[in-house]
Amino acid sequence: MTFKSKLASVSALTLILAGTALSAGASSAQAAVLGDNYPLQWKSGWGPDTWGMYKRQCTSFVAFRLSSANGFTLPGGYGNAITWGSVARSQGYRVDMNPAVGSVAWFGNGVNGAGSYGHVAWVAEVNGDMVTIEEYNFDSGQGPEKYWKRTFHKSKVSGYIHFKDLTTSATKSTTQTTVTASPVAISSSGTYQFTSRASIKGEPKFSSPELAYYDKGQSVFYDKILEADGYKWISYMSSSGLRRYIPITKLTNTVTATPVTTPQTNNSSLASSGNYQFTSRVSIKNEPKISATEVAYYDKGQSVFYDKVLEADGYKWISYMSGSGVRRYIPISKLTNTTPTTSATTASSKSTDIAVGDSVTLPGTFKVTSNVSGGFITSSDLAGKTPTSLHYIDPTPVVETDKSGKTYGDQVLYPGEYFSIPGKYKVTKVNTTNNTVSVKIGSRDTWVATTKVVK
Repeated sequence: MTFKSKLASVSALTLILAGTALSAGASSAQAAVLGDNYPLQWKSGWGPDTWGMYKRQCTSFVAFRLSSANGFTLPGGYGNAITWGSVARSQGYRVDMNPAVGSVAWFGNGVNGAGSYGHVAWVAEVNGDMVTIEEYNFDSGQGPEKYWKRTFHKSKVSGYIHFKDLTTSATKSTTQTTVTASPVAISSSGTYQFTSRASIKGEPKFSSPELAYYDKGQSVFYDKILEADGYKWISYMSSSGLRRYIPITKLTNTVTATPVTTPQTNNSSLASSGNYQFTSRVSIKNEPKISATEVAYYDKGQSVFYDKVLEADGYKWISYMSGSGVRRYIPISKLTNTTPTTSATTASSKSTDIAVGDSVTLPGTFKVTSNVSGGFITSSDLAGKTPTSLHYIDPTPVVETDKSGKTYGDQVLYPGEYFSIPGKYKVTKVNTTNNTVSVKIGSRDTWVATTKVVK
């Protein structure tokens, strides 16, 4: 679902910043307005873009501009524009009233012409207290779902989101932390004062994206020390409940140990979200599969704020969104009873009872099998077998639920989570041999098992 060309990002950055002049204490930062460079293929048709946003909406334009100009891929969890500020804060991104070229101008309901769903735009120029933004779907006479730019006082927003602001250089040397190789002896918790610029990261990996930074002379209260990826790190829990990591010194001698976590066998009840404290070492994975590669781990006594609970591959998992925008999964217990269940209500319909043009419903809940390119999802529950490209589902009309069908979660679907498909849908094709029908769901014809539909 994501793409980023390092060369393209640098080229775009160089283009935007041509003629930019920044100096210490300067109140003006200018960048060329790029104009309507929104992808031609998204200027017509319906459905989601690469980031799961509706085409030609303000959110889609900003996600595209962040990728093409800033070299930044929008993390998961972002829906209607009105939620962007709070979601960004919860993921550790800075949101304030200080505009910067490349930041996102965020508008709440009724702010500077925004509607009930809010509005977002890309900051192209900052001249003193005046800001120029580029945007989509702000109808100022040119019509809806079209490009526009405008200039106003910087206070006329709900906030500015700083995902990855543009600076005067596209080189990494201006934003990377310099970590000394000398050993540093510090207590297990306390206040740490920085002697140079230091990157804040969402995981203890030196290659992890920088979320923010501390400058020389600033300080932070930390509650943990750890060694990982060849560095000594201090760590603290941010106000959003997410753990942050800062490398403070490079280790001269490192020994890597990779023990394998074995989750306990129990089915203890667990809240749908909250803070989880680990009683033993536990693996962090990029998908809810025990065979998946361990990308990091938590030790006994450490904790994490999770926002989802799911069952997959015979285990109960907690899940959270990392600071880099990647969803992580942690197995916490082995399920004692893993008898397969049929999520969807079994209908009495047979393919011979259904004809092209019929309206049908898709009752029950279905489990997500995978996310695929284009923002689509698949479900073996709905397909009745291992899904292929014929079974790709446009998630636009679906609703994330728990297993019982109750609306649940952030409405961003990942493998192992459940969803329902409310409403009626037209049958476009019938295959009596395979006992399947093709149903128009959102923008896409999707083949489903006839037993999953009701006429």
